[in-house]
Amino acid sequence: MVFDSQRGVTVLFGGYSGSGARLNDTWEYTGTWHQMSTPQSPTGRYHHAMAYDAGRNRVVLFGGLDNSNTVLGDTWEYDGTTWHAVTPTQSPPARHNHSMAYDSHHGVVVLFGGENNSGLFTDTWEYNGVTWQQISVTQSPSQRKEMPLVYDQQRDSILFFGGGYWNGSLVTFNETWEYTATSSNKIFLPLVMRSYAPSAVLTRRVYVIVYDPLLRNGQYLSDYLHWNEHTDLTQGTADFFRQVTNGTLNYEVVYTTIVTDGWPQKIDGFRYTEEVWIYNGPGFGFYESTLVGPNAYWYNSPPVPGPHTCNRLIPIMGPSPERGLDSAIHNFGHRTEATMTRVYGSWQQNRTSHNWERFALVKALSPDYFYSGCGTIHYPPNGVTDYDYGNTFAVLSNCDDSANYPNLGNPSNTAIPVTCSRWGCDHLDYLRFWFRHLPSNTGCGPDGVTNNWWKYFSTPTLALTPSALCQ
Repeated sequence: MVFDSQRGVTVLFGGYSGSGARLNDTWEYTGTWHQMSTPQSPTGRYHHAMAYDAGRNRVVLFGGLDNSNTVLGDTWEYDGTTWHAVTPTQSPPARHNHSMAYDSHHGVVVLFGGENNSGLFTDTWEYNGVTWQQISVTQSPSQRKEMPLVYDQQRDSILFFGGGYWNGSLVTFNETWEYTATSSNKIFLPLVMRSYAPSAVLTRRVYVIVYDPLLRNGQYLSDYLHWNEHTDLTQGTADFFRQVTNGTLNYEVVYTTIVTDGWPQKIDGFRYTEEVWIYNGPGFGFYESTLVGPNAYWYNSPPVPGPHTCNRLIPIMGPSPERGLDSAIHNFGHRTEATMTRVYGSWQQNRTSHNWERFALVKALSPDYFYSGCGTIHYPPNGVTDYDYGNTFAVLSNCDDSANYPNLGNPSNTAIPVTCSRWGCDHLDYLRFWFRHLPSNTGCGPDGVTNNWWKYFSTPTLALTPSALCQ
């Protein structure tokens, strides 16, 4: 069954009766069930998959088993009145017990898994309303069937849990997988299908200060210069980190102060927050990120000098509304680099003496290496200069192996060619690629550092004694 959101009805098709006969009837539920009389219909079947394409207002059906248990590979669409057979130029192999979901952001139906008479599938396909396209993903779940797919609009990803198969005995999976893609210039580019381990939610309370002087003409500086709305940047930043951490890191704004003249008086707000974001402008004298408090360390800038009364470490971010969300997230990237350098005590290119250097390795800066890791905030894995996010040149990278952290493989076996197509050749999408690969698994590695680096990112105090989380 699927829900047709445009007409507000649940649509059911097929299955089998108590006698085992394959059914080809169509029903709609609006509080009560109504059988629909359709001029044409798919053949009777079961173990098929359906998804509602909200962009075209169509129910899409693929595959299944017919009355003689023949595996089917046909595509049908239901428009609320009748079914239409579709003849795409290419299609997935015939199968049953697969699953589909509609990605509303990219306007495609995604299909994964299932089986036919030859065995199980682990392939991924997308249907755009015209044809099917097989997607080459750099990492994929193992072969399985009967795993429902669902689209998470907030995180812009397709999720599924579990699945299994029968191999003389029942094999089931206790795994969560996420399929994510980036989009740039209206070109859909698959990113990666990867697993992640559920972890405790990290909630950070934020005090937002907006420095927006009132000009003599009665306008605020941001309005006069047509800067971005600070509320949009704040929400965009919170949404970004919620998405790239699969809901693990949540920013909650608890105070907002608009400063039009002088400095905010509500200093007590710092008592109830864990971070401060100060929106400012060019020449205002704020760093992209800095730390204040006892034992503050380099945070892409020197610590806030004393004297002050802050009795714990507080990150202060300095986004500029003159610039976009990509620049705001960029600041957090340098914060991450500074944090992990503190955790491991050092960082340089052309060296892999610890896991942070392995993660951030850049081939162009490391002549003794034949591959890159995930790159840095300025240098993507295939970058040859700062901010080289649009480089189409291919370089070997073992970045995807970070999903297995800390059990990393030999780069000779795990490094694959990477170009800017992995992140849509776009600044913000590269940052999304980079942060999504930051290790986030449970437990601790042999180096005494937690496998979830987001804990250090969110709580800078933990970087002072990184092994404390493992004791």
